[in-house]
Amino acid sequence: MSTLEVNSIQPLSSGSTITLGASGKTLNIPSGCTISNSGTASGFSKVGQVVQTKVTTQTTNSSSSYADVSGFTFNFTPTATTSNVLIFCSLSGAVDNHSTAETACVWKLVRDSTDLQEMVLTSNYGNWIQINCPFQFYDTAISTTSQVTYKFQAKQILGGAAIKFNTGYSSANSYQASFITAMEILA
Repeated sequence: MSTLEVNSIQPLSSGSTITLGASGKTLNIPSGCTISNSGTASGFSKVGQVVQTKVTTQTTNSSSSYADVSGFTFNFTPTATTSNVLIFCSLSGAVDNHSTAETACVWKLVRDSTDLQEMVLTSNYGNWIQINCPFQFYDTAISTTSQVTYKFQAKQILGGAAIKFNTGYSSANSYQASFITAMEILA
């Protein structure tokens, strides 16, 4: 192996690009080396911003049609029209039917007025389910630098008991929180 030691590499006066390596080859950066960039990096995806919302509002929902879940609305402003948004959510709550009927909770993620993703959680007769559910969605259709509003909506299907948000089977001794994280992925 040969070693080339220089302080600076510049393109020829007739060109503007330096190409390192060739297709199918690997450029190795040893451990302990630092890459410093004072210019513009292109061709790499990177995180532009991270916004997190902690939701502690305790509420219930027994509606059979979609309704906004209190506290589960947040605003996000992309910095570029080519950005995507990766959304992570840890949903917390419970559904308990006390043997009356099977019940199900349907969650929906909405951007402004556009439905993005649905998720269903069910509870059988005589059982209860604790909602501690990770959820993620990669929004690739924003195309704006204006503020957008994301929100979660929920509805109850199959009858049964109400859906509890940010609480457990017994609200007296089980306090919980949900977290929503949005990451802007720059093109």
